[in-house]
Amino acid sequence: MDSSRRRERNPDLLAAFRPFWRLSPGTGAPRGGFRSFSTGTPFAKRRPEMSPRSNSTYTILLVDDDPSVLSCTRRCLERSGYRVRIASDPSQVLATEKGLDGVDLMLLDYRMPGMTGLELLDGLRRTGSGVKCILLSAFLNDEVRSQARELGVDRVLDKPVDVGMLREVLAELLPVNGGRRLADASRG
Repeated sequence: MDSSRRRERNPDLLAAFRPFWRLSPGTGAPRGGFRSFSTGTPFAKRRPEMSPRSNSTYTILLVDDDPSVLSCTRRCLERSGYRVRIASDPSQVLATEKGLDGVDLMLLDYRMPGMTGLELLDGLRRTGSGVKCILLSAFLNDEVRSQARELGVDRVLDKPVDVGMLREVLAELLPVNGGRRLADASRG
């Protein structure tokens, strides 16, 4: 059977795929709006996009031993407008002379070879660092959560991390005021 006969028998097949790659001018949305595949109805709620300009003053240090997590999380944070520094070895973060200069928030994995994220945070707190911190882990229990509270962890998130939840927590911990840090805005 040739392709022209196949199209004649199933004309809806071509129509089903046609609208998804064409965007409406000026909106960035597919023609016809966003639709659910199962019901054909519009999605109930779209998460608000974060403006890259609004977050460009913040730097986040991401520490994780998994290269794929580093890559994906870095890309997500950069697309949301944050500057990102990464480290795959927690002992290097402690040994670096530069330390946490310019870092506004740390995203730490809990379980890493040689040192846990909480051990890293404890070492940084002993040097006088008060940087905000989010702990990420797939291995959370009450003891870890209690230890995290004692060390001043601002939030604990389960892996795999929901990107929308991470963005909400970041927006809460790193508020924006006219594209500047609140501390900078209060100075003048």
